[in-house]
Amino acid sequence: MRHRVVFLFIAIIFLMVHIGVAQEITFSAGVDRTQVDLHEQIVLTIQVSGNVQNIPQPQLPVLKNFNVYASGRTQNFSFVNGQTSYTASFNYVLIPTSTGQLTVEAAEITLEGKTYRTNPINITVTQGASVPPTNQPQIKPPTPSKTQATAKTGEDLYLEASVDKRKAYVNEQVTLSLKFYQAVNTLRNPDYTPPALTGFWVEDLPPQKQFYDTRNQRKFAVTEIKMALFPTSAGKKTIGPATLKCLVENYKSLLNKDPFDIFDPGLLSQMRQPEEKILKSNPLEVEILPLPESNKPSNFSGTVGKFNLKASLDKKQTEVNQPLTLRVTLSGAGNIKSLNEPGLPQLADFRIYNSGTSEKISKDNYLVQGSKTFEEILLPQTAGKFKLPPIEFSYFDLSSRSYKTTKSNPLEITVLPGADLASNLPSSVNELSGGVKDINYLKTKAPKLSRGETNLYKKPWFIALQLLPLLALGFTWRYRNHLEKLQTDVSYVRNKRAAKLAQKRLEASNRLLAENNGKEFHAEIAKAISGYLGDKLNLPPASLSKEDIQRELILKKFDEQQINQVIEILNSCDFARFAPTSYERMEMESFYQKASQALIALEEKWSR
Repeated sequence: MRHRVVFLFIAIIFLMVHIGVAQEITFSAGVDRTQVDLHEQIVLTIQVSGNVQNIPQPQLPVLKNFNVYASGRTQNFSFVNGQTSYTASFNYVLIPTSTGQLTVEAAEITLEGKTYRTNPINITVTQGASVPPTNQPQIKPPTPSKTQATAKTGEDLYLEASVDKRKAYVNEQVTLSLKFYQAVNTLRNPDYTPPALTGFWVEDLPPQKQFYDTRNQRKFAVTEIKMALFPTSAGKKTIGPATLKCLVENYKSLLNKDPFDIFDPGLLSQMRQPEEKILKSNPLEVEILPLPESNKPSNFSGTVGKFNLKASLDKKQTEVNQPLTLRVTLSGAGNIKSLNEPGLPQLADFRIYNSGTSEKISKDNYLVQGSKTFEEILLPQTAGKFKLPPIEFSYFDLSSRSYKTTKSNPLEITVLPGADLASNLPSSVNELSGGVKDINYLKTKAPKLSRGETNLYKKPWFIALQLLPLLALGFTWRYRNHLEKLQTDVSYVRNKRAAKLAQKRLEASNRLLAENNGKEFHAEIAKAISGYLGDKLNLPPASLSKEDIQRELILKKFDEQQINQVIEILNSCDFARFAPTSYERMEMESFYQKASQALIALEEKWSR
């Protein structure tokens, strides 16, 4: 009997863990129309639905009577009535190359070891108006070409990059503008790859602008995006090219045709063919000037722009050991996120505890500005009247090209003596003695009453079985919560994948080590470290300066030796990448081990 009960509970647990997780997978295909003229386009959509996160690309059959072009992919996630569902749609453009009753054969996909197939689709292709006269040879459409945008292809589409200044100081905003000029339609949304922005802290500048522009007597639809770049070090910096991959409608030139072919009504549709174009913007060079050393204040921390400082207390009167909050706010135009906390004056009669920071950032007129507030908890140790001296903050002012210092007003605090709670407590507590004769004291041990046999519900194994369903419910909830976070919480996904991606980059650097490629080896090590920290901190790796890394790790309570090791590795990587220095294989192997151990130590600390 006992074994049956155990088996029943195990079966229930197994069912509860998998309930809602298992869901039927559907795999279907459809077209926007089943009857077309020769060389007209058909949109084929293949859809996969079910509780499968990583949905691979379906395998299309050989479609010998069609030209096939991929036209993008979309994916959706839903969580309804406890059911998790993922839907992926794959779009293709089909252009028939012959007439008659054609068939789009079944597509296949393999998920969780099982193969699924769509139903075949019949397409009727008629000659229509697109068939040339019988006394003329039929013009076959050319194979779609793949070209890189140059001045020639720029007649229809091109990508242009520009900056608002070619010289700037360290940490001064440089605004990068990317403009996509378009004079023909695209068959799908372009695939965008941002430019390489090594050596810059990057801030997006919404909103995206759309307008029309006329160039060379042609009207273009223009899409413009902007980014604020804050250089982190001096020297010549290169902004790499951005890339757009577009699928466009292409029309063959009429220049090589018989002049009388223009009277053929089907000629235009015969020559309409999709073409993939790869557009690249022009690379840009920006000269970054170092900040002047003369008259640099001792408390200067690298801030560039124009700022004001204000300080305030949440109350002006308190008691000893009763906390009050000091708020220090820096506001102005510049790199708000990189602002360091102003140094506080010596406050010998107070204990000071950091309470965090908050930011308010606006990007009106494509200028990064706003405020950053630092909160400190002050705990007074003695009574009296105190005056907090002004708090100072220095920055480099771009308008005057000189260092400026902004100050807060002095603050006054009245601290009253606190209540001495300890004196109100009795010095000792008398205990009743069991030896007192004139009263019956409470007995601390009572005799046990027991029955001859224990009931089933009191047996330990039975009690444990009652807890198992609750544990199973908790496990199921946690697993579903994990799945939902993977789809909706970017910081959660980045935190989970950080160690795995860093390990892959380390493996790549190990292969470069074997090839004795010193520059790429050190670049990959830098990507592993900065990418790991960016994922863990949920910040863009390209915008993480060493000062940011140091500040964030200090806030995360990493010890000083560990922080210095990470900064030293990144400095070594930068030196190796940009200095004309060769490295021995043994040095590179030792550096690889050092970087690996640093990543392991970071992960161990973060996992606690």
